[in-house]
Amino acid sequence: MLRRLLEPLFGFVMLRMIETREATSAWAPDLPRHREILYLIHDGNPALAAAFMEHSVGCFAASARSVWAPDAAPRGGKKI
Repeated sequence: MLRRLLEPLFGFVMLRMIETREATSAWAPDLPRHREILYLIHDGNPALAAAFMEHSVGCFAASARSVWAPDAAPRGGKKI
């Protein structure tokens, strides 16, 4: 299930990065969260891993908006 979700997402991110010629440095702040998700899954705490995954998806969405649409207003009408 995770593969069905993540492969298209990573594919989209890669295509978008190639199209905009952006560096991978924009995504560096998200990498520690990926490691933490793996640690939580390995530790066998599915509830905590799921909660942290939700948090991480929100952080990724905010990062994507700031990189791909820096002038766009987020939900709620306030500019990032």
